[in-house]
Amino acid sequence: MRSVRVWAVLLLAILSASAGAQGTSEADAHYRSAVALKEQGKTDEAIRELELAVVERPTHFMAWNTLGILYKKRGDLDKAIDALEHAVKLMPSEPNAQSNLGMAYYRAGRDDDALRALEAAAKLQPKDADVQANIGTILKKKGDWSGAILHLELANQYKPNDPQVLSNLGVAYAKAKRYDDALAANKKAVALQPQNASFHFNLASTMRRKEMVDEAIVEYKEAVRLDPNLADGWYDLGVLYRQNRENPQAVEAFQRYLELTKGKDAAADQRVADDIKALQPPPQKGKK
Repeated sequence: MRSVRVWAVLLLAILSASAGAQGTSEADAHYRSAVALKEQGKTDEAIRELELAVVERPTHFMAWNTLGILYKKRGDLDKAIDALEHAVKLMPSEPNAQSNLGMAYYRAGRDDDALRALEAAAKLQPKDADVQANIGTILKKKGDWSGAILHLELANQYKPNDPQVLSNLGVAYAKAKRYDDALAANKKAVALQPQNASFHFNLASTMRRKEMVDEAIVEYKEAVRLDPNLADGWYDLGVLYRQNRENPQAVEAFQRYLELTKGKDAAADQRVADDIKALQPPPQKGKK
């Protein structure tokens, strides 16, 4: 009788192992299918396969990580965060999972959580330029200029000549009143990506702070040429034209600013309208 019980236990163990192996095999099959669909640009179909994979094997790290990336791509941030948190719990020492989770938090407006995850990724892989750049960008958003500069400089060191990193670095330098450094970084960003209106705007703003009025006007003009809806560019251009006593050009720039911002801030609109009125010559009185 005891022999029968032993064989029953062994049979149950064999069946359980077989079922586990089958689940693993099916999970891997779903994951491989998802990867192929992802490469074909079929995001929704890939997500469905990954969802099946993690049901079959809840410890499938790669499936959770890829699922989080695709949810984020689709804009399902809550699902992305949940999937990536699963991935990080399974492999907390994997820097890409920490980085992916950090950027999902950032997209969801959870900046402090984003920083914690990205800093964890940076500890695991300190020479990852993208991670350093993303930390710098969040610190810039939070107004921590010295911290932003530290991480953006590291990003620039590990991946030189990235125009977005250089532009963000230029803004942070300017906020820290390191105007010469800001000028150099912004000039390099513009040289690398001359069709980017915001890069020209940032360069113009730095030139304005350095009282390089004529040079700043050239850059503001290029910024609004590339992006005619850049309201701040039109406003700053108007201010510099007025400073140069080029009143007709100042009026034109301020009017364009008002067209773009009308109704957003009544008090600001009125101030600009008053500026326009002050710049225009008084109407001539009719002859008697």
